Amino acid sequence: MYQFSKRSQIRSFAHLFFNRFFVFTLLLSCFLTVLNAGEVSIGLGWPYIGLKYDFSKLVGEGRFATSDGINVYAGRLYYNFYSADKLRLFIGLEGGYIGFDTLDIKGTGYEGALFVGSEYFITEELSLALDFSPTFIALNSDDVKVDGVEFVCNIALYYRLFGSESSEPSEKKMAVMLNEIYQRGVIYFNNEEYELAIAEFKNVLKVAPSYKDAQQKLNESKKLLKK
Repeated sequence: MYQFSKRSQIRSFAHLFFNRFFVFTLLLSCFLTVLNAGEVSIGLGWPYIGLKYDFSKLVGEGRFATSDGINVYAGRLYYNFYSADKLRLFIGLEGGYIGFDTLDIKGTGYEGALFVGSEYFITEELSLALDFSPTFIALNSDDVKVDGVEFVCNIALYYRLFGSESSEPSEKKMAVMLNEIYQRGVIYFNNEEYELAIAEFKNVLKVAPSYKDAQQKLNESKKLLKK
């Protein structure tokens, strides 16, 4: 009797923890979205839909999955431990609440997982994510209580709705912009319009003081202007 009571308490605690974890993740995502300091994406997987908030290294996501009378409300926290031009690698935690009404059995449960995966950006807005996880699942009804570990694979397409990346130039875009300004300065220089050239080279150096070509052309323009 004592062992049964203790196990029941553990189940109740786990159920409460994963419910609160899901709510916390959703509230965190909503709060960060209001701050508009990151990227918000919508994801479509099988058979779930997710809303993800990407805040640099840390990511929060709320998910809803449904299939054959089973509904899962889950929250996820990601950590991006590697980022390249089009690829991200991540690890994370998931917790969720389960409600089911199928095969004449009705009840609730919870699930928790530790996952690892990757996200590949097909375009700046569209990405494909894949992750694997051992997932602990516990289900409870009036007549049946079962639990166990299942290995789960998730795959989904994400589309970025809005975020900070679009409002803040990336390093690549900044380099292109600086080169355009520099090239305008070179055109003015070749046309002997030294005052205009000096203004363009100074604009480049304000943003990138170590831009050697701009500094060299600026010095040459000043010397020629004095003649």
